[in-house]
Amino acid sequence: TLRAAIARLELLGLVEVRHGSGIVVRRPDLAQQLSSLLATSDVGSGLDAQALDLRTVIEPQLAASAARRRPQLAYDEDDDAAFHRAVAAASGNGLAAALVAALVGLSGAPTLPDPLNAAQHAAIVAAVQVGDADAARDAMSLHLRTLRRAVRR
Repeated sequence: TLRAAIARLELLGLVEVRHGSGIVVRRPDLAQQLSSLLATSDVGSGLDAQALDLRTVIEPQLAASAARRRPQLAYDEDDDAAFHRAVAAASGNGLAAALVAALVGLSGAPTLPDPLNAAQHAAIVAAVQVGDADAARDAMSLHLRTLRRAVRR
């Protein structure tokens, strides 16, 4: 019973089993916990579409907040999810960043042609770097609308 409980805690990301040295309690990953909670909640079918819809409400505002702070965005250019997490984190709102990370995971992986995706990301990054909150909000809104169209195809 104890072994099963520890295995479950490890799956939840709450402990790390280090063979030969014991079990270490980990700091909970809020994004992973939110994702697990949302995935098992009774929100009906189409969770991926609902997650993307919610992202269209939240992420443009976070991009605008990031632009007001003007941080450098660090992310893997080949990883769309990492880009969205980076913009959310750059807003300075840790809870929002965790929520976006969970929603990105739940909304699946809609793919855009690489040149289009890169151009839209570049527009968001440029707006954040120059501190233009309106342009950052608009660029993120356009990017998410494009992702929604890609999902419908």
